[in-house]
Amino acid sequence: RKKDLGLRMADTLLAKAKAAHDIKAQCIALFTKNRYFLYNNLIDKANSEFKLVSPFILSTPYKQYFYGMWEGIIYYYINHKQQKEGYQEISLFGKHAMTTKFGFGLMRYYAIEGDLHYQRMSYLLAIQYYLKAVDYGLKDKVPDIYNIYRQLSLCYLRLHRWKSTEEMLFKCIETSPKGNDFL
Repeated sequence: RKKDLGLRMADTLLAKAKAAHDIKAQCIALFTKNRYFLYNNLIDKANSEFKLVSPFILSTPYKQYFYGMWEGIIYYYINHKQQKEGYQEISLFGKHAMTTKFGFGLMRYYAIEGDLHYQRMSYLLAIQYYLKAVDYGLKDKVPDIYNIYRQLSLCYLRLHRWKSTEEMLFKCIETSPKGNDFL
């Protein structure tokens, strides 16, 4: 069926990655499968698959896919007005990231917290969380840091802090991958 094409593609990628013993491609395939479930509102399937594949991903050097899958589940809950579940997952996410001291996980935890405060229009509090996220991102040389600079610029914009807005936008541009036209 056409609807299941994305899932079949992820399964094909996973099978080929396993055959080639390509661990990173396996992690990407599992991440893609998780996204498929989330985009199709199959949260129970996304959760069960996440729990099933987490031990494998955590045993690899590509733990960012573990945190990326978990982050997708958190945003699913938040965006679908399941606040209780979302906040429970955020708490567990933060504890896990702090226990493992994995910089990407810590960066994403603080960025999620910043996003939640931004949504509540608590821009000063959001800035504090985003700045912590930037610290972890810089410390661990995480390439996705430009998104956090963009969020910081939006907070400063809302607060009418023009110079800070401009500074964060320039940092966003400096740290974004070449050819990125999201601005």
